[in-house]
Amino acid sequence: MERKTIDLEQGWDYMQTGITKLKRILEGLPEPAFDSEQYMMLYTTIYNMCTQKPPHDYSQQLYDKYREAFEEYISSTVLPALREKHDEYMLRELVKRWSNHKVMVRWLSRFFYYLDRYFIARRSLPPLNEVGLTCFRDLVYSELHSKVKEAVIALVDKEREGEQIDRALLKNVLDIYVEIGMGQMERYESEECLKKERERVAHYLHSSSEPKLVEKVQHELLVVYANQLLEKEHSGCRALLRDDKVDDLSRMYRLYHKIARGLEPVANIFKQHVTAEGNALVQQAEDTATNQAANTANGQEQVLIRKVIELHDKYMVYVTECFQNHTLFHKALKEAFEIFCNKTVAGSSSAELLATFCDNILKKGGSEKLSDEAIEDTLEKVVKLLAYISDKDLFAEFYRKKLARRLLFDRSANDDHERSILTKLKQQCGGQFTSKMEGMVTDLTLARENQNNFEEYLGNNPAANPGIDLTVTVLTTGFWPSYKSFDINLPSEMVKCVEVFKGFYETKTKHRKLTWIYSLGTCNINGKFDQKPIELIVSTYQAAVLLLFNNTDRLSYNEILTQLNLSHEDLVRLLHSLSCAKYKILLKEPVTKTVAQGDYFGFNAKFADRMRRIKIPLPPVDERKKVVEDVDKDRRYAIDAAIVRIMKSRKPDIKAIKKRMEDLITRDYLERDKENPNMFRLAAKRLLEIRQVFRQPPSQVSRGLSTALNYHLDSPDNKPDLPWEFSEANKSKVKEILSYYPSNYKQSAVIPLLDLAQQQHGGWLPVSAMNAVAKVIEVAPIRVYEVATFYSMFNRAKVGKYHLLVCGTTPCMIRGSRDIESALLDHLGVKRGEVTKDGLFSVGEMECMGCCVNAPMITVADYSNGSEGYTYNYFEDVTPEKVVEIVEKLRKGEKPPHGTQNPKRIKCGPEGGNTTLLGEPKPPQFRDLDAC
Repeated sequence: MERKTIDLEQGWDYMQTGITKLKRILEGLPEPAFDSEQYMMLYTTIYNMCTQKPPHDYSQQLYDKYREAFEEYISSTVLPALREKHDEYMLRELVKRWSNHKVMVRWLSRFFYYLDRYFIARRSLPPLNEVGLTCFRDLVYSELHSKVKEAVIALVDKEREGEQIDRALLKNVLDIYVEIGMGQMERYESEECLKKERERVAHYLHSSSEPKLVEKVQHELLVVYANQLLEKEHSGCRALLRDDKVDDLSRMYRLYHKIARGLEPVANIFKQHVTAEGNALVQQAEDTATNQAANTANGQEQVLIRKVIELHDKYMVYVTECFQNHTLFHKALKEAFEIFCNKTVAGSSSAELLATFCDNILKKGGSEKLSDEAIEDTLEKVVKLLAYISDKDLFAEFYRKKLARRLLFDRSANDDHERSILTKLKQQCGGQFTSKMEGMVTDLTLARENQNNFEEYLGNNPAANPGIDLTVTVLTTGFWPSYKSFDINLPSEMVKCVEVFKGFYETKTKHRKLTWIYSLGTCNINGKFDQKPIELIVSTYQAAVLLLFNNTDRLSYNEILTQLNLSHEDLVRLLHSLSCAKYKILLKEPVTKTVAQGDYFGFNAKFADRMRRIKIPLPPVDERKKVVEDVDKDRRYAIDAAIVRIMKSRKPDIKAIKKRMEDLITRDYLERDKENPNMFRLAAKRLLEIRQVFRQPPSQVSRGLSTALNYHLDSPDNKPDLPWEFSEANKSKVKEILSYYPSNYKQSAVIPLLDLAQQQHGGWLPVSAMNAVAKVIEVAPIRVYEVATFYSMFNRAKVGKYHLLVCGTTPCMIRGSRDIESALLDHLGVKRGEVTKDGLFSVGEMECMGCCVNAPMITVADYSNGSEGYTYNYFEDVTPEKVVEIVEKLRKGEKPPHGTQNPKRIKCGPEGGNTTLLGEPKPPQFRDLDAC
């Protein structure tokens, strides 16, 4: 029976009866209270009017009428009552009317509750409570705030003169201001004061006074009272974040970003607020998982990931819109998410939960039912969330396991989505992170082609056809997760299939070995039962067990074990799935729920099921432990390789190591073992920091550790406390460089900024210059040191105005580069790395300059122009005499011609002239593209 449609006028007339009754109760008129039946009828009316099919869905109209009901009540009843009274009597009436208004908001919100839950949530409109309070503020406060303020001040003056006043009344009035949001007025007033001061400057002060005056006003209004303004319970930064006051947060940013370091406390509060919300989500998921069944708990963990994504979306909007993409707030958001995104829920790491969430989206029949556009959007957000997770390698392994199952068992819903997320992961984490996963997807494409070739082979060789529909997926071992492989004794029917495919494969390749992973295979076999035949979908191992019963009706556990050559653990799983689970294909003696070695098994001919095709699953195996062990093993290899690489490249002096270890002990990085003083341990407080490094993907681990033992020794002209800043001319260049990068990616400008600093400082980088660059791009100094120590273009010790770099690689060395270097050092009277007394020259070494055919060669790094920039000039085909000549010309201020120093050299060809490609080149043979 269809529900009767309710017209807007008809429904609203009925709602008006309830609203009128509520008004009479509030005014103290005789009226019985609402009973449950009346309440339900009013709620049901709203529900029905909101759930009718368009065009009879009146959700928006009811939302508007809800507001109009308050406006009508305030205009017709509240304001006239307040206008009649003055001073203290007006304040008492205001408190009474505010109390009545809150009751009215509470009751009408209940009547219209369905709007709040669905319509308002979907449209992102202000909730009903907020609408009701806003009406009171906009209508009552806007008209009476001056009179109320005068009445409050009059009461305070009376008390100062010794009269008794009603303090409770005064407190209640001020509480109204806080509850309707007027506690934020100080910030509005701050902005207004700044505006008025600028107007005064424009009217009667010289323009040069404006910066100093505005700075003074900002200090008095904002800096002096910063703690009170930001920490206020009802109107501070936390309250604005809690109540989603977007406009007020934007205003706060505009005020405090003009003050030096004014945004730091705001960003810190923002970080604490986001962290608290994230921790609450994690705790809620943990509590739910503890109290509910395992399958429901898993669903709740998936809900957690969805909520975390929504939380990230919400506060990313705050960062971009309210805080204008400021780096401090990007950093605060990142640090907050890193805190709670790396917690475990019900024993599952965040990396595993994220991989499982992706699996639910990408597999057929997953719990996440989304459109293609929504899937792409969600995958984009998942990859962003991955950036906050420290165990990225653990995510990669879990994801690879689940990807393998989707691909091998044809559970992937869409191949395009699979490739899309791999592309996103590659952009986020690098090519090494996704190389195996991409190989898996490619493998499946090649496997399909291989299967087509196999079917063609069987068609051309009917005698080789095993009489069974056989599909074989050939995979590359290095791409896929490792799986257990057994030398199982296959039944004769399966042996023939294996031999046929092996024969086909050997016709295609001679040098590849096939390893059969039967645990991933499936078989469709026909079971001939008394009632009717049933097709059984089983694993290869289960099929091998069942096929044994084609030759006999009864087998013992040990007989099955001997014939198949399986391990006890695997055979117990197989027999349990066939005899003790839902589908009892085999009968077990004795009849128990467990499998023992003394049991006997027989074919259950009386088995019946209403379906003609059933799937018999194997008991699931928890792979979590194995995945974690595999990842830990890979981490050990990465750490070992990093340590060996450091020791090989640094070849550190024993005394230097001892000195640095003593320094690390004083700085609480290392500590001596209490029982063995000759043994050193990593200090507990530093252990977490090191773990965060090792939890990065292998490529990041090696990169992070490769500079781990770099250290700086202070010298008179190179120490952190020496002041250093960019010159005025270079400051404009710094701004120009930063303008090329998004504000939240300032750190990407580190190389051009270091290059500019090196130009300004005469061709080398002191540690104070690197610290200045770190301050500009707002990163830890170690991040800048890592770049400066990695690239040979940055000199970390003083060099001459002309830094002479000799190529030291094999072709140049064979052609006499060592003689070239000796000639330079002898002529200048310095050692490698030293600067001549006049500061003009220094000699160093550079790796391959990319022109080996013209060896030997040197590069002259010309820093003589100072901050105007420097040049690298290559001098090729040099001799000891020629480099001395080049040095002397540079000393005189001349610019010797760079390039080849051999006048007979024909461009970059051999000295004897060209011997090939002497004729006119012929055009290539193009295909007829129109015919293709």
